[in-house]
Amino acid sequence: MAYDGSIWEGVYRSFSEVPAVGQGFDGEMWISKSIKKIEAVLEEVEENALLPPASNYRECLLPLLAALVYNENGAVRILDFGGGIGFAYYQTICGLKRTEGVEYHIIEQESVCKAGRKFFGTTNSNPYFFNELPKTAGMYDIIHLGSAIHYVGEWKQLLSRLCALSRKYL
Repeated sequence: MAYDGSIWEGVYRSFSEVPAVGQGFDGEMWISKSIKKIEAVLEEVEENALLPPASNYRECLLPLLAALVYNENGAVRILDFGGGIGFAYYQTICGLKRTEGVEYHIIEQESVCKAGRKFFGTTNSNPYFFNELPKTAGMYDIIHLGSAIHYVGEWKQLLSRLCALSRKYL
């Protein structure tokens, strides 16, 4: 079925009731647009050394919070649930004085993880991509949920699991 311009039509109690067309976040169109977006972010990082993109990042306060935690602890571990191909990663690390001691983990669908690993390469230790939540409690300083929780049917259970993974910040 070809895209007809409609994004949303009707009233539904949950996302699972909405008739789906295509693969959505798991599809090639989403992946290719994500690659273009992350390439633009990387280009901005390389071109604007004096004023990093973290200062222009309006979607959340993650770069600021990461800098505060890093300055306090000398390290920071972040879990970005639904972090895509790493959109917030560059803005976050550009907001830090140093990147030693920074771990940035992204939880995503396997197709997005695969594209992220390919984009960042296997020699780069950050960001790490996983398609399942870890089980070790308190292993992260910050849990970031940019724009994904509303897609989860059992969101209350997910929030409980995420809260258990964070030492302090959600």
